[in-house]
Amino acid sequence: MADQHPLSSFEKLATELIVDVFCQLETASDVHSLLLTSKALYATYAGSENYIAKTRILRLLPPDDYKLAVMAIESRKVDRLRQESIQGFFDDYLNPYCEEWDLRLFRMYTVFHLPELISATSVLVRDLDSIYLWSRRYRSMVTESPTEFARKVRSYYIREIAINLFHREPGHDSVFSCAFNTPYESMAIKYWKSFSPGEIDQALGIDINLARQLKDLRWRNTEGQGRGDGPEFLGGGEIPKESVDLVCHPYEGGVKFFFKLAPIREIYRWRCPTMSGPRSKLDEHLKSVEEHLKSTEEHVQPIWSWFDAAYISFRGEVDRPSLIAKQFGNPRFHPDPESISDDAWHMDMNRWAEHEHIRFPCAWYAFMQSRMFWDQATLEKFRETTRRYNPA
Repeated sequence: MADQHPLSSFEKLATELIVDVFCQLETASDVHSLLLTSKALYATYAGSENYIAKTRILRLLPPDDYKLAVMAIESRKVDRLRQESIQGFFDDYLNPYCEEWDLRLFRMYTVFHLPELISATSVLVRDLDSIYLWSRRYRSMVTESPTEFARKVRSYYIREIAINLFHREPGHDSVFSCAFNTPYESMAIKYWKSFSPGEIDQALGIDINLARQLKDLRWRNTEGQGRGDGPEFLGGGEIPKESVDLVCHPYEGGVKFFFKLAPIREIYRWRCPTMSGPRSKLDEHLKSVEEHLKSTEEHVQPIWSWFDAAYISFRGEVDRPSLIAKQFGNPRFHPDPESISDDAWHMDMNRWAEHEHIRFPCAWYAFMQSRMFWDQATLEKFRETTRRYNPA
């Protein structure tokens, strides 16, 4: 022990000061680099890892917003085929009797994956607006507030957790190995009952809007409406030509299947491919679809017919928990005082328009029918706009 390397001045600092340094480092790679310099620092880090993780998570996300993001990452570890694995997740993260999470639930694993989740979801949410804010004129009339944006982010996280808990096959990255149905329907119902009718419908609306984006990309590039020789653009920025070509694959049903069950990071890696980062598995998935088609010799029907039939079954399974949650009228998981009332989600479009005293010109009907905007302030802006263009 005589030749042991002496401690540096930094290593001799009080434990709480060293822990504070770990909390203040900018990136997970900075933390990793510091850990490699000293066994003494590693020992200090290991003894306070959960505290460091919680502090870093709260630096990345507001105190009211971190729970769904953390669950979106931690749910990746759940084995959907083992009820005790799902129940363990519920006991830890969705326990209605424990408002404050135990410190042990804050892990550096989450910290390492949060930046990608946050940046990916931000791009995908900006893409949503491209469907309806199709001209500068409309963009100037209706602007998205910070609370609108945050609400859409949460919707993506709610969808992500459901996919991880009930539809993603354990130990497989391929989306083709996922399943539309869950063996534990009661657990799925329990999950959806954690949310209000508005939160559920907003999360389910993600799939609808993704489908519209894909349909638009295919239409413009396979029907001669788009350039066909360059990138496309959505609210989140440019989509490279290679990504557009993938969704224009002849097996449309295979593309639909991928986007119904793909997690955020897979959609993002298709949406924003990089030379150095992980690639989307959409190409690999479509090859699996082709191989499946050949191996089962299902040449009589187009493969998308089978996928569409499976999706109808999937929608029925998802909608059952949604309807149960509406029946019980559960409160919001995330407090949202700026949102329209959850009562609005029980109304059809005409009844809701009458309830809110709004006369819809045709050009704006799609905005509200698809519930792209949910702030009370946005509703008031619609009222002002419709009065201006359609005076009583």
